[in-house]
Amino acid sequence: MKFPYYLGIAILTLIGASLQCSAANLTFAGTPDPNSGHGILGKHRDNLGLNKISTKKQLRIAGVDRWNSWLVRWFTPADDAVQSFEATMGLSNPFIRMALHNQGSESAVYTLDGDSFVGGSNLDRLYIGPMRDYMTWTLRLPLREDLQYHGKRTLNEHEYFTFFFASGDLNDPATDHYRIYLDARNLEVRLIQFTLRELAESYSGWIHYSDYRSVDGIRIPFLISIQESPAISGADEQQYVHRIEVKSAQWIEMDRK
Repeated sequence: MKFPYYLGIAILTLIGASLQCSAANLTFAGTPDPNSGHGILGKHRDNLGLNKISTKKQLRIAGVDRWNSWLVRWFTPADDAVQSFEATMGLSNPFIRMALHNQGSESAVYTLDGDSFVGGSNLDRLYIGPMRDYMTWTLRLPLREDLQYHGKRTLNEHEYFTFFFASGDLNDPATDHYRIYLDARNLEVRLIQFTLRELAESYSGWIHYSDYRSVDGIRIPFLISIQESPAISGADEQQYVHRIEVKSAQWIEMDRK
């Protein structure tokens, strides 16, 4: 039996704060150069093929969400340690329709469109919303013109071009922070460190992206690992909270009915 919403939030807040309380502020030291990163972002967009796709298109993904943390999964609608799903997501709007296919029972369908959520509790929404972000951040964030470039940096002996983005005013404690790491070798988004203020004021996690493949000329990651650290591990290792494995992907015309 899943925990009630308010009890779940209280426990998750304690877990998040205890895990990453020192990492809530993700701003880089130093003053960003407002212009120096434009060339890198332009090459990055070309590399991903982002100029070939209309933002009015939607991305449809089928895959599995593989869990290595039963404790965190307990607070989500994912019933199984290997949870299969299908999701349709927008790029120009915060939309996702997601179906979780449970073993031995009917699929559960959730729709999150801006602030409107249908199909489950607010605790379920705290799973569906981040899932949408994890699967579309590599496509949505590089399209923003307000990313702050913070130069080339080395992390765990790998070189990255680094960018920072804040969802709102830095003085607002509800503002989420994002550090974006582009692999210096091929300009692919390799890591995103993020905060999730709605879950816990101090929670911060790492998203690892790999196994990029072309889908109608657009390169998207087929392996997305949600972790507590920036350490890059192999696909067969268990250094993750949960891991999204994309089985198929396609671009479709916008359909939000």
